Amino acid sequence: MCIVDLSGYSYSGKSAYYQLFAPCTSVRSFGIESEFDLFRIPGGILDLFHALTDDNWSLMRSSHAIQKFRILISRLSGKRTLASRLFSNGLYYDDLFPGFTSASYSFISSIVYSDFKCYWPFDRILYDSLPICSKLLNTFSLSLDQVSLSRFSRYELCSLIHLYISSLFSQFLEYQNGIVLLNNAFETSSPSCCIDLCPHSYSIVIDRDPRAIFTSAYLACNAHNQSQAKAVIGRSTSNFITRYLMQRTQSSRYHPKCLNLSFEELMLSYESTINKLSCFLSVPSTFFNSTTFRPSDRNICPWKLHYDDPILMASIHMIQSELSSFCYL
Repeated sequence: MCIVDLSGYSYSGKSAYYQLFAPCTSVRSFGIESEFDLFRIPGGILDLFHALTDDNWSLMRSSHAIQKFRILISRLSGKRTLASRLFSNGLYYDDLFPGFTSASYSFISSIVYSDFKCYWPFDRILYDSLPICSKLLNTFSLSLDQVSLSRFSRYELCSLIHLYISSLFSQFLEYQNGIVLLNNAFETSSPSCCIDLCPHSYSIVIDRDPRAIFTSAYLACNAHNQSQAKAVIGRSTSNFITRYLMQRTQSSRYHPKCLNLSFEELMLSYESTINKLSCFLSVPSTFFNSTTFRPSDRNICPWKLHYDDPILMASIHMIQSELSSFCYL
């Protein structure tokens, strides 16, 4: 069994690649809308790993990272019930990955040498909205903080994380000759560290012509007022260009177990792209679904359908000028 993370920048066409994997009988997937957030979001495994192993380790930051990871697990865990829908904002990972909560807390126990309670002012600087009340409560030992002791070498903690991730996917052992497909589990702009921390894993990152990404987000903003689309564009075209460059200029994007592909490649060079995927994952080309997926060039240049929109076209011209090396056509 291997774990494959399919990641994409927003509006980059990742769903087209997902269609190639999802219907396969030897692939266990969880739906295009279900993202595996354990690694890359704030307070996740990446932050935890750096806080507990960095050369600049400190007791304050490492303890804070443990507390944030505990909070994250409480947000991700649980099962979808009527009560949880009313009183919880969790993501119900126990429905997708049975045993998620117990495996996660077992992992936390394995990386914490000791916990104790005391007055710990460092976290309160960020979160305490009533510092005077806290000081009064602390005077009478009524408000104490939990402090966790944890420090590892990179190798030691990586080994423990491997055991943790393996335990989460142990129920999918029937796919031992296949693939467990995750969605946006690894950091798109820098998947290397996630690959090293996730056992038997591969990363496939999907990108797209910046003009097409901008056009898709722009149209979504106008049609649906989508917050995600607004986040992609930012306050201006300049924001979009800056973000685009920041996400694509990290050397850690390149790793022997990471394959970078584009939406345009799949649509315009379908057979060649399938061969790249086959070689990368060491599977036959017949592994991928070709019955329901049909490549088409209709979404290659969406801005060409909107020449009558002067605001959009001004942005497109600016993107062509500033990001010419990233424009596919």
